[in-house]
Formats: sequence, structure tokens, C-alpha cells
Amino acid sequence: MQTCRLTAGTTWAGSLDVQYIYQSKSTFPSAADWKRILVSARKNNPRLGITGALFFDGQHYVQILEGCESAVEKLFLTICEDSRHQDIELIERVIIGERLFADWSMGFVAPFQLDELVAESEVASDGLAQRVRAAIRRLEKDRRLLARVIAPNEGLLETAQS
Repeated sequence: MQTCRLTAGTTWAGSLDVQYIYQSKSTFPSAADWKRILVSARKNNPRLGITGALFFDGQHYVQILEGCESAVEKLFLTICEDSRHQDIELIERVIIGERLFADWSMGFVAPFQLDELVAESEVASDGLAQRVRAAIRRLEKDRRLLARVIAPNEGLLETAQS
């Protein structure tokens, strides 16, 4: 059984939109693995009303989940049981007025795309979670960047299912 460490400690009523940001270490770091995660998210998230983005650096995931708190919490707990993740930590849980990834059942940001968003000087640490937070701040300021950096659904699904 996975252990999940919660470092964000506030809870809210289940009808509010929230954004969870968690990080984990991949137990099987490979392109096929993150592609399977994307296929699953893109299949299931629309039905759950969840949007978000997945960041992967080759060993670690940072995923942003947005939606109704009860749905996001349930999905997060499911992820905590997923054998593809270990050392799962919820690093941020906030109420949001507007979804950042509203048009994406699950976007994917590759390492080179994250580098485009985050200048080295913007982040004190080179950890993936800190770089993602810096990217989120930039995306919130200029949402037009989303279309440039979030990988489209096409192309990933075919290779992930094979």
C-alpha cells in the first residue's frame, strides 16, 4: 500500500473547485508509463469533471488536478494506490476561482517545454515541483502560453496504447 503525505492541510466543502498539486516518484520511469497515465486520465477525467496537467522529468511526476473537491480528492486517493507512483506528496491544495487547465482533460508538459516556461534564474531549486510552481505563475499571467506548451492529445494516445 502506498503512503501519501499531505503537507497542505485545509479542507473545504465538496462543491468548490480546487486545485491539487502532488509530486511522486515513478516506480517504472519510461515513456510508455507516462503515456498510459495520460491515456487513462484523458479517458476518465471528462466523466469526472477533472482537468489538469502532468509534468514528468524522467523520474518524477508533478500533476495538477482541478475540479470539484470531492472528485479531485477521490482521484487523488486512487492515485495514492497506483503502483506506478511512490513517495506521493500533496504539495498544494487550494480553492480556485478559475481553472488554469479548463480545456484539458489532462495536458502534458515535457521537460523541454517546462524549460521554455521557466528561466533558470526564476527558481532557487532545480526540483521539478518548484519549477512547475514557477511555470504555473507564468501561465496564470499569460494563458496564451498554454497552447504552446501543453502537448495535444493527438499522437500520444496511439503510441501509448500500442
